Amino acid sequence: GITTIPGEGWYNKDTNVTLTAPSQVAVSGTAQYRFSYWDVDATSRGAGVNPITVQMNANHTSTAHYVLQYSVTFAQAGMSPDATGTVATIDGTAKALSDLPYTKWVDTGGTVTYSYNSIVTSSTSGKRYRLTSVTGPTSPITVAGPVNVTGNFVTQYLATFAQTGLDST
Repeated sequence: GITTIPGEGWYNKDTNVTLTAPSQVAVSGTAQYRFSYWDVDATSRGAGVNPITVQMNANHTSTAHYVLQYSVTFAQAGMSPDATGTVATIDGTAKALSDLPYTKWVDTGGTVTYSYNSIVTSSTSGKRYRLTSVTGPTSPITVAGPVNVTGNFVTQYLATFAQTGLDST
């Protein structure tokens, strides 16, 4: 939605006006605008500087600039709560089962790198999870809209075999 920033109006000469822009403006559950910077009379006040103060020594036009972001969500399918260790690595940060699903807001045109571990251990002896496929775009992702990525896992159990009755010959 459109956000109105309070402060527009008439001010006495040499009055200082403080303007604060919202840091995010939601568009939907999967898109938002992220505050980037203010400019006053087309001169930037610096990336991320918010709020700003404008001295009213003349008429001024102040503009809050925003960047469109989309959600990139990473999930898993097929694991139980006994899964231990790293399930996925997203932009170099390890994510365990308890971190998933994980949503990251990414600027339009930005990239996200990820990988899912091919094997994830379990706290249950003789049990593990093996990655069978990944649903969604391959890494790296260049973001142009909302993205969902799911690592699909299958449960595996260890089979051990023993024998008796044989001698060393």
